[in-house]
Amino acid sequence: MMPGRARLDAAIIRERIERVYAEQTVLDEAGVSHKILPIAVTPERGAFIADLCRAERPSRTLEIGMAWGLSTLHILLALAEDRGDAAGEPHLVMDPFQGSRFRNAALRLVGEVGAEAMLEFYPEPSEIVLPRLLTAGRQFDLVFIDGDHRFDPGFVDFFYVHRLLKPGGLVIFDDVLFDGIYLTTQWAETNLGYEPVATHPPAPRRSRRSQISRLQRAHIGAWRKPMREIERDRFHFVPFFNGFVPLKDIPKPDPRRVERNRLNHDGLLALRAGDRVGARRAFAAALKLDPSYTAGYLRWMRTFLPPGIAAMLTGRTRG
Repeated sequence: MMPGRARLDAAIIRERIERVYAEQTVLDEAGVSHKILPIAVTPERGAFIADLCRAERPSRTLEIGMAWGLSTLHILLALAEDRGDAAGEPHLVMDPFQGSRFRNAALRLVGEVGAEAMLEFYPEPSEIVLPRLLTAGRQFDLVFIDGDHRFDPGFVDFFYVHRLLKPGGLVIFDDVLFDGIYLTTQWAETNLGYEPVATHPPAPRRSRRSQISRLQRAHIGAWRKPMREIERDRFHFVPFFNGFVPLKDIPKPDPRRVERNRLNHDGLLALRAGDRVGARRAFAAALKLDPSYTAGYLRWMRTFLPPGIAAMLTGRTRG
């Protein structure tokens, strides 16, 4: 750590994140309390972002949209765990509504964990800041986009992010379930060759019998920029909306079935770990929700077999 540099304490950042989620509130610059829901990223989405940052170990990060600051803290947490000090490149964030709508609550939150030195903040719209960064020759390893969710501004954000992102870099889109952001990710795949890396929730198994399974969208996802740009002439265009179904027209999954699948998944994981009692409890709860699910009875019966045989019959499950 360089002399005079503030040390980033991951434990302090982690504790602050947990406390905000527990209290569901943050304080603004004047000390006024605000509820973080429904705008803040959920704990699951925050963990998804932090885990990707840990895996990528980026040197230069960028975030569009700050709101109450939870996504920013998750990124700073991963950076703190990797670096341990403020000697690296600061995390660059832009949000024109931080001072007006959010009363600088996120900036206060960053200050409370002692991470001011790791933040480069711009209180201007992304369509103003991103071109300036491009002109300045800036480049980034990981970008999180959580700005305007309409198609045109979301697409413009990605248009510039693509040019700012290094080859092989990662872009994370929040709220992929919304039409404008979903279509932007499809453009990235079909026209620019971006590869999907991970989503939350994980992509469902494809099923010919389930229209919901085929159409279900993730809440948040990450895509990797190709190492080499696709060669495109001036008339290049690959349709990216074939088969597109608006979000409002996608059938909603039965919540009882969703919960049944979750319980069965938990039971399979418990069975593989040798926890027959926990697996039996999960399978029984799933059967109570849906007594007609015949596979559930077979799984429940496995819990009475010797642990090694039960684990072998269970096979692999999706994490």
